[in-house]
Amino acid sequence: MNFILDTHVLIWRFLNPKKLSKAFTTIFSHEENIFGVPNIALMETQYLSEIGRIQINVEEFVSVLRDHPQFQLLPFDETVLLHALRLTSNRDPFDRVILAHALASSTPILTRDHWMKKTASHLVIF
Repeated sequence: MNFILDTHVLIWRFLNPKKLSKAFTTIFSHEENIFGVPNIALMETQYLSEIGRIQINVEEFVSVLRDHPQFQLLPFDETVLLHALRLTSNRDPFDRVILAHALASSTPILTRDHWMKKTASHLVIF
């Protein structure tokens, strides 16, 4: 099955797996699952690194993701942009684009974000 990852879930998966819920841990344990990583989530990861919330070399992290068969980097294309433009109830551009990826592809998203759950409960795995 395919899933979209919100930034914090991606970070937890690699830097602090103890923070993952039991449901998320189970989903990650299935080797056949594919996890879409929106490029903007990597930009947000860089931002979190710059402000000192996490320590990570994002360029190296991108290489790790590219080499891992379960992870797929997702571009910010026009279809995603059009979905993001409609998500006016949130000012966070990272969240808007990440959720737009899930909406544009009708793919479940792994997140702990309450706004995403409220906005697209049919796609959110919380």
